Parts: sequence; structure tokens; C-alpha cells
Amino acid sequence: MVILKHIKIRWLSLYISIQRLLMVFNPVKDYFLSRDDDCPEELKVFFSSEEGHCILSFLEHILYIIQKANLKLQRRYLAAVSLHQIITDLKFNLQQRLNSSFFGTSSRLKLSRLDPESAEKLKFSFARFIERVIEYIDEYYLLKKKDKNGKLIEPKCIAPSLLCEVISPFGLPTINEITWDNVTKCIELFQIKNLNEDDLFNEFTEIQSLFISIQNKNILLYEQVQSYIANKSNPNIYLATLTKNSLDKTTEVEQDNGDDSTKDSIVAKEIRKCLSTMKHLYDDQRNRMSTDLIAAELKIRLSSSLSCTQVYDFCLSKPHLLKLIHSSEKYCIKKKRII
Repeated sequence: MVILKHIKIRWLSLYISIQRLLMVFNPVKDYFLSRDDDCPEELKVFFSSEEGHCILSFLEHILYIIQKANLKLQRRYLAAVSLHQIITDLKFNLQQRLNSSFFGTSSRLKLSRLDPESAEKLKFSFARFIERVIEYIDEYYLLKKKDKNGKLIEPKCIAPSLLCEVISPFGLPTINEITWDNVTKCIELFQIKNLNEDDLFNEFTEIQSLFISIQNKNILLYEQVQSYIANKSNPNIYLATLTKNSLDKTTEVEQDNGDDSTKDSIVAKEIRKCLSTMKHLYDDQRNRMSTDLIAAELKIRLSSSLSCTQVYDFCLSKPHLLKLIHSSEKYCIKKKRII
């Protein structure tokens, strides 16, 4: 197993580097300690004591929480309304560990094997590490930066926390949880000029009323939304048009073959299944695929009854197919190397 090297400009590698080192800690420890005089003094002290292993366990525990939050913040489809919740959850998790002096199960077991004085020093350093992480978040999220004397510096702009907190209600699961007070706070913060609040309030209540009526119906929400979009005269909504045309064809089949209701219901069911699968194939995250690729994946999903193991065995039995998979012939556009 390869030990990863952490690079400062790519700090997402820190957690993975420590995790990988812990997985092979004993072999690495034996290797350096067996080198005697060739081993650097810092490494010899680190691997000779239990404190080093305890520190790595603590870092793995804390950095895992930070890593999860960091990956959420770096998602391509992240919305601004989700920022406040992600950062608030991160600070809450860190503060809970600080208040409870919980530094991970592995660290607790290793601390119990140390002498009391060394254990207390490590606990203090662990607590200070968590405090510094929270302070770092506050410096950039709440703009609570301090000067050399420890005094807070007056921010010159609106803190990101204020902006994210005001718009965060618009990321709630249902629109009924959003209040008019949430809307007015956004208006005041952004200082929107020439805004007719009466019309905005009417639209706000109309949307909430529409959402309630949709919830009370026994029709699937997806079908209601598609039907609503199809009724709008918007030529750019290709998927909605496709859905409407498919449903119209289903209706025509049912009318023309009224004597065979069982067959018609099967056709309608298959079309709905196809459309339902389609919405997972092409969405906001998967929007760069060609029509041919979507059609091919759709055919495989709906027509194939082979398991993953059977597909794997089939591919291994076809050398020509494996050759095409590894080659670049399947790409229409090939990257050229410039010398």
C-alpha cells in the first residue's frame, strides 16, 4: 500500500494521508525503528512513544468531519441556500466534541494507557486544535478577525454568515415552511428597489396554495409537474413536450384498442416506466451526454436482464470488445498532444 504525501496547496489530501498512514502504522514504525542510526531523531521519538499514534488517531477523527463538510462545499451543484446549514452543522459537531472532551474512541483508549500528565497535555492540545478550527471558520464566515493585540477588526462588508442565514430558509424541503418574514428579510438585506411587495405577496401565497393542492391530490408529484410544464407554451422544454407526446400516444392506443384494456395498460405502464427512468438519466448533474448515449443506456436499463456478474463474464469472453473498450476509437473527439 502506497503512503500518500500531503501537499499544502491540496489540503484535502491531509485526512487521506493520515488515514493511509494509520492503516500501515505498525510496518512503517518497524521500518524506521530498525534503521537505528539512519533514522531521523524526530521520527525515532515519534514512533517510540504512544503519543504519536494517539495524535494521529485524533487527527483522523476530527479531519473526517472537516473532510465531509469540505466535500459538500465543493460540490458542483451546491446551492447558496445550503451553505449556512453545512457550516452550522460543522461548527456544531466540533463544539459538541469540545464541550464533551470527546476526541474519538481510538484516542480515548490510547490516552488511558499514557501517564496522567502526558494524557492531560494531549487533551489540552486536542481541545486547542478544535478551538482553532472553529476560530478559523469564524474568521471567514462571521468575519471575526483579530489584530495582533487580540482585538476584533471591524468588518468592511456584510459577513457571509448574515447573507447565507437570510437565504437559508429557501432551501427547506417544503415551501410551507417558508414564511413571509423570511422574504422580507431578503428584501431588506439586498435592498431591492422598485419592488411591488403587494404583487410579490400575492405570488408567494399563490405558490403556497398551489403546493398544498398538489400535496392533497393522489397523483404523483412528478406527473403533476410534467403536466403543468406541458400546458405552458414554452418551446424550450423538450422533455416536457416529449412527455406530453408520449402520454398522448398512450391515450390514442387506449382509445383505438378499447377491447383489449389489459394490453393498453401494459403499454401505458411501460411508457411511464421509460419516462421515470429517463429523469434519472438526464438531469442537472448529467447534462453533457449525447442523445445516442442516453438512448443506449435507456435500452440497457429497460431491456437487459443480466446481472453484473453475467455482464462481467460476457465482456471477458469477447476479446474484440475488450480491445475496443481500451482503445480511443470510441471517442469522436480525441485530445491531441502538442509538442
